[in-house]
Amino acid sequence: MVWLGLVLLIVAFRRGWVLAPMFLFVFPFVVPVVEASLLHRGMDLGFMIPHQIEGLTAQIISLAGLLLLSFHQRRV
Repeated sequence: MVWLGLVLLIVAFRRGWVLAPMFLFVFPFVVPVVEASLLHRGMDLGFMIPHQIEGLTAQIISLAGLLLLSFHQRRV
């Protein structure tokens, strides 16, 4: 999944996108960090969304967004 995300990130950069691909590529890696920070403050997101679904959802959102940016030509 990471290699596919990296390839899509490079293709999106070549299409002219700059900030959105970086956010979408980093999104699955940032979600656990944010969740750990919230857990430290007393808010547990695990009660609302199970961890397996949360991780898979973050990866699917990331790859779908990168795929969309990769196939869409940016117009200046």
